[in-house]
Amino acid sequence: MDLALRHEHRSDHQCVYLRSTEDTRRNGTCRLPPLPATGSARAPCGAFASGDSQVTCRLQAVLPVATQYDPQSTFYMEKEYEARNTYNLYRQAERFDVIHAHWTTLAPYFSALTTIPTLVTYAYIEKELHQYYQKHFPRCLPVCVSHAQANMLGDDSIPVVYNGVDLDEIPFNDRPEDFFMIVGRMTPGKGIAEAIRIAKKSKVKLLIVGHVTTHLLSEEYF
Repeated sequence: MDLALRHEHRSDHQCVYLRSTEDTRRNGTCRLPPLPATGSARAPCGAFASGDSQVTCRLQAVLPVATQYDPQSTFYMEKEYEARNTYNLYRQAERFDVIHAHWTTLAPYFSALTTIPTLVTYAYIEKELHQYYQKHFPRCLPVCVSHAQANMLGDDSIPVVYNGVDLDEIPFNDRPEDFFMIVGRMTPGKGIAEAIRIAKKSKVKLLIVGHVTTHLLSEEYF
């Protein structure tokens, strides 16, 4: 699936996007249009992620391949590269006006080291973590991907910005078939096995869309 991030910008504002180095391909293609030059020392729009990320802007990478796709990677190296990627961005933070981080990066903890605001998109987060971030990291500004998620966190002040999609690449079907569908990587945390058990118990058809990586528990789980 090709998932596009719509980024609205002004020519005098520079934004950078921080993505996880664990599996940067899980969200498909990230389209971040480069910003016009302003003559200042500030950097144009860019992304900090693994080298195999599919982006249309300038990319800075601390490793060539996302750890989920590297069979030689380990849990410890996963955490190391995640920290290194975040550090690589925040050591240059003053070059940007806004840092947009995709949780679960370490961005909240680095956000206290700069005056540049960090916008964090909560793809998923525990209520306890959100409350901790709000208490300790005032420059870390959260955004939810749905109103249901904001309600779960019990914080009506959180803005909601839906995941962006390119409607030209997703044809509309006014005659849908009767089935349930789950989309996600073949890992225990995505709930594939739970969906299968529910579908069997409910006696409904289930369509599974996902991919198997070469790292950690994915192949065994599949």
